[in-house]
Amino acid sequence: MVSVRHAWLLLGCLTGSAAMAQPAQREVLLGITPDSFATIMQDIGYRAEILKNDQGKRRIRTRIGGWNVTVSFYSCDEKENCKSVGLRSFFQNENKKGASFANEWNREKRFTKVYIDKDNDVNIEYDFLVRDGVTKGNIKSYFDVYEDQLKEFVEALKK
Repeated sequence: MVSVRHAWLLLGCLTGSAAMAQPAQREVLLGITPDSFATIMQDIGYRAEILKNDQGKRRIRTRIGGWNVTVSFYSCDEKENCKSVGLRSFFQNENKKGASFANEWNREKRFTKVYIDKDNDVNIEYDFLVRDGVTKGNIKSYFDVYEDQLKEFVEALKK
């Protein structure tokens, strides 16, 4: 027979176990600054060098999967609280890829888009929204998707 004391201890252990089994509350970000995004990037394993252009607009330089990537910020307020982020990489067009290459990529792939710029470089980019809420886990997933597509893109450029 279980004593009242043992019953309370058992109940306390079960309640404590159930409480520990609850998922941790994730912070949802509704906007992001270059500084806070750089910190998140470092937390998930990427380097993040903040750069500023002649107009004072900041961006981040990093590497994903061994390739150079620029992180740009859009829909920002006066405090640089931004509502969307863009990942961009460009490559010299050594194999003379044209509009048909970009169109085929854009027709067959999701998430990234490809284009040939005015300097004839081949660009790949991926934009995502922050404005309705994003977690650090979402951002890690976005980087994973971009890395996977970047690998495919580099292979396609070689053909």
